[in-house]
Amino acid sequence: FMCAPAQLPQDVKKRLRAIHRLGFDRKDGNGIKRRVLDKYTRMLTTLMKAKMSTVTILGADEQLFPTEHGLGIETLGLELGICTHTALSSDKPLVIEDASQDWRFACHPMVQSGAIRSYCGAPLRQGKSAAIIGTLCVIDDKPRPDFNEETAEIVKELALSVSNELELLAKAEEQRLSQQMHDVSLRFSREWLQNSTAIRTIHPRKSSKRGSKRQIESTEAEDGQEISIYDEACQIVSQTIGASCTIIDSSAFHISYSESQLHQASFSERTGQRAKFPKRSQHG
Repeated sequence: FMCAPAQLPQDVKKRLRAIHRLGFDRKDGNGIKRRVLDKYTRMLTTLMKAKMSTVTILGADEQLFPTEHGLGIETLGLELGICTHTALSSDKPLVIEDASQDWRFACHPMVQSGAIRSYCGAPLRQGKSAAIIGTLCVIDDKPRPDFNEETAEIVKELALSVSNELELLAKAEEQRLSQQMHDVSLRFSREWLQNSTAIRTIHPRKSSKRGSKRQIESTEAEDGQEISIYDEACQIVSQTIGASCTIIDSSAFHISYSESQLHQASFSERTGQRAKFPKRSQHG
């Protein structure tokens, strides 16, 4: 069968960033997403009197189904996805009345097994970059001559509604991360202020026109080993949001992620905030 087209590296990066923003690459919160999106797959299946319907997200190596009705699986390889063709071939709906008679998909394993015979799907766009991250589709196990332009228009309109729902989920995810960072900031400050056994080491700065200033840079543990409060801050932030690398410098608080976590995500990009610190420190 015909393989889905390959995306340019910059388009893949844009797609994966949009998916990461939605949190589909993490297991936490999938239950919430499923409950929000389930209504669309149920509605589409009922409306078209079809056997299956899915919201399909194109991950790095596989298709993810945050919600599906009648399909019975949660993931599928990218190379096996008709939805991959829909999302990556063009920005228009893809309609297949009888896949067994379509040269592109006649030899597809799921077509040959009889699981898929007809299909209609529309792309899902997300974020300011309008990245195509997947599809909303309806599938049947028998030929459907009634899958036509009108069907495509219905699926397209519902796909737009799904995209709007996903945008609301993305904003909720950003608020969650922002609240996490706020909470960890309060916890960090409270723990250091309430640590009655720590001895603060204070280094005076050079005098300026505004007068002499002092800066608390580190604490000394009971065993005499000096601990940087900035290193501690990096460790707490990394543990809280699962970042592989956290850097504090004189101008901003940067967080980068491993390749699987879409590395190079910055603190300002993920939360819309900037945290300023007077000293550089690094963790990771």
